[in-house]
Amino acid sequence: LSRPIQRVKTFDLSRTNVAIVEEIVANPREVEELVVGFGNEDLFELDLTWLSSVASRFRGSIHVAVGNEPDREGVPGATVANAIRQLRETLPAAKLTVPFAYSIMERSHPVEMAEFSKEFTDNFKDVLSMMDYFTVNIYPFLSAGIKGVPLESLS
Repeated sequence: LSRPIQRVKTFDLSRTNVAIVEEIVANPREVEELVVGFGNEDLFELDLTWLSSVASRFRGSIHVAVGNEPDREGVPGATVANAIRQLRETLPAAKLTVPFAYSIMERSHPVEMAEFSKEFTDNFKDVLSMMDYFTVNIYPFLSAGIKGVPLESLS
């Protein structure tokens, strides 16, 4: 590659994603950040031994995405908070985030008046202070309930 890859992100621990992470760690390239995603189903039994092994071998910055839109999937905030506590204890240097769905916003515009929905804050308010940075997946066509968006219109 003519330019280094700055960030590689996985969304869960599928066999393919684990293989990609292992390839990156075994053959260091110019990947600066590795974001290992734990899917919602992975939060109940974290593979901390494997993740510790990855972190000890990777030369760049390790980030962990804790779940993927757990707010939409019915994963309780307490489950996410427990996973974050375990990850903090095991990998104190890792940067932790939780990718939330855009639907958590009661109001998003103008930015200075943005508000989370009451349901979201009731369930995830403890989690918000535990993260290193905030992540929201924004898919405007999904939020609007539009189906069948042609790929050509996304360019």
